[in-house]
Amino acid sequence: MVKCCLSMLVLFVVLAGTALAQPEGGQRGQRGQRPEAGSRGNMLQMLEAAGVKVTDEQKAKLEKIAEETQKVMAEAREAQDRRAAYEAARPKLTELREKAMAVLTQEQLETLKKYREEQQRQRGGEGRGERKRAPQS
Repeated sequence: MVKCCLSMLVLFVVLAGTALAQPEGGQRGQRGQRPEAGSRGNMLQMLEAAGVKVTDEQKAKLEKIAEETQKVMAEAREAQDRRAAYEAARPKLTELREKAMAVLTQEQLETLKKYREEQQRQRGGEGRGERKRAPQS
């Protein structure tokens, strides 16, 4: 009986310690961490990382689009059936992405395209949603 109680106590302490060690809100660790969507919007962060200079007018438009995107994503995250909510939100997210791209000049788009290609090469050539598969025999 004492062994059983001690085992349960140890298990509780280990689980509680693990739970306390997790970042608040279940955020990802360093490796899988994504830019904080609420800060400036992923598009602005990507443009900055790519070395694309945006005007104050473009920045204001992109921030507004980022806010809309965050709202759509928040609604999807709060839904009971997240998968269905994300699928339903996809057309709106595509529209917002296209709207953001329309804010940029052709030169800015080219710089961004080169940056994305370089990032893809650094990841080993895998694109979004694509996985290298072993040949089937």
